[in-house]
Amino acid sequence: KGVDFTAVEGVMGSSYTQAEPRKVLRSKRFVKVVIGDRSSMALTSDGQVFGCGAGLVDFSGEGKHSIKEPILLNFPERIVDVSIGQKHAAAIDSQGRVHVWGENGSWFGGGGQLGLGHRKTVASPTVVKFLSEDLAAKVKAVGCGHDHSLFLLDDGDLFAAGVGEYGR
Repeated sequence: KGVDFTAVEGVMGSSYTQAEPRKVLRSKRFVKVVIGDRSSMALTSDGQVFGCGAGLVDFSGEGKHSIKEPILLNFPERIVDVSIGQKHAAAIDSQGRVHVWGENGSWFGGGGQLGLGHRKTVASPTVVKFLSEDLAAKVKAVGCGHDHSLFLLDDGDLFAAGVGEYGR
């Protein structure tokens, strides 16, 4: 089963549009929010990630294509940073490993923005083993763009994956 990015409703919660701000989750303290093409994620102070929208948050196992209210996204470790690109996302755990998922190609045959060494779409978070195992590196920050990603290591080295068009 692939990731479905066709649904458009629910990015802001329970309605198609939200003209005034509304509190989304009342019992959590958030430290970071990220917004993708059709998904949103929020990171709590205790390392939990909540998400809603289409496609990117569908690794819950429930098979929903569009999630209108934020749900808890389960990771094996505490999460310290998150990022969303157009159709892919990343989360860094407390061990410095980066977990990526989503679309891993583009309409013109590029791709590889997940950094996994292939161009297949990945429906659930997968550790970028090249960084954590091959380099034995810890990722400090991650940025997801349209069809590319940047990985900042704790030693200051910067790695890129995906489409390099336009000097990305």
